[in-house]
Amino acid sequence: MTHATTRIIRDEHAALSAMLRSILLLLDAHRRQQSTPDFSALRAMLFYVDQFPEQRHHRHETELLFPKLRARTPLARELLDHLDRDHAAGERNIREVEHALLVYEMLGEAHREPFERAIARYREAAKDDTIAAEAMLRMGHVQLRMGRFDTALATWKGLDARLTEPSLLYLLHLFRGQAYEGYDRVPQARDAYLAALKVSPGAHSATLRLAALAFVNGHGDDPYPLVDALLRDDDARRDPWWSYYAADWRYWYPRIERVRALLTGF
Repeated sequence: MTHATTRIIRDEHAALSAMLRSILLLLDAHRRQQSTPDFSALRAMLFYVDQFPEQRHHRHETELLFPKLRARTPLARELLDHLDRDHAAGERNIREVEHALLVYEMLGEAHREPFERAIARYREAAKDDTIAAEAMLRMGHVQLRMGRFDTALATWKGLDARLTEPSLLYLLHLFRGQAYEGYDRVPQARDAYLAALKVSPGAHSATLRLAALAFVNGHGDDPYPLVDALLRDDDARRDPWWSYYAADWRYWYPRIERVRALLTGF
């Protein structure tokens, strides 16, 4: 039987998740229709995110729940410290979102131009067969960041067979999981994260995504063994996400290992 405290936390997480998804869906609908969003509705949604999770829910976790968990198991302390830091940064993050909304309201679509330019460049790069698959992967990731989940999934359609590098295949599964989460398609998101972990077992990003998915939705995998295993063995080299921003930096680890192997012969 699920403890009442756990049920309440999961219910509150589900409510917050639903509100955040509603914001993304609202913006996506206006984007598809090329219409101006209802800024008063968006401000009301952000007010809820600020007043309920940040001022009440997170404080209850930090001040009441986390101290008891720390007293019960030392394995959770590092994770709880990380969550406390996230809670502390939450208010600042909300202010940044509110500022971005104000910029959007005052300046319109101008702030979206860098994303659109990136998409155009990746689309152009996709014309080169030697890099087309990775260009499509990265173009879809830009679309994902813009909240265009369906567009991103369409961009990645059939890409599995075209990606030959394990690191890129891992990222494809990871990004797909995030897109599915954006539409609350939990089973598909779970399958995507599991597929990523088959490519790179123990990778940080997919493991934490899978654990968070299980914790928020209250079914499927047990999140605690996943997180505990990651804390005990957190080799960052298993996770291609850490080097995604730097493009070819992902080649550094295998190449430096070859150099070391060559040096041992002298």
